[in-house]
Amino acid sequence: MARAAAGQRARLVGMRFGAPSGDEFPLLAQRLVVGRFDPETGPVDLDLSSALENAHISRPHGELYREADGRWFVKDLGSANGVFVKAGGDATFGPRITAPRQLSDGDELAFGNARFVFKTG
Repeated sequence: MARAAAGQRARLVGMRFGAPSGDEFPLLAQRLVVGRFDPETGPVDLDLSSALENAHISRPHGELYREADGRWFVKDLGSANGVFVKAGGDATFGPRITAPRQLSDGDELAFGNARFVFKTG
């Protein structure tokens, strides 16, 4: 799998109805928890509380993280509705991930039914 070159800006681009939604989330930290704000446990790094799909997003849903060599990974944090990856060029999403999964530019991610494209440039 391809990895992000130094200096490239990784981000998630929101998708809805098969097209970009206009939402974009820059991945500025080494580790980012994706989910919904919870007054009991506090904020998350990428808060999807305002997403139309928020009913299917757990409070701590998934984590995006970058290794020292620049490769990005996604993992499920025990969410109720799963994390799914559709590799660039694949027609459908694979099964719910059960272990960290390396990401490449153009891969599509779903946190529950909230969909994004992972971009690195």
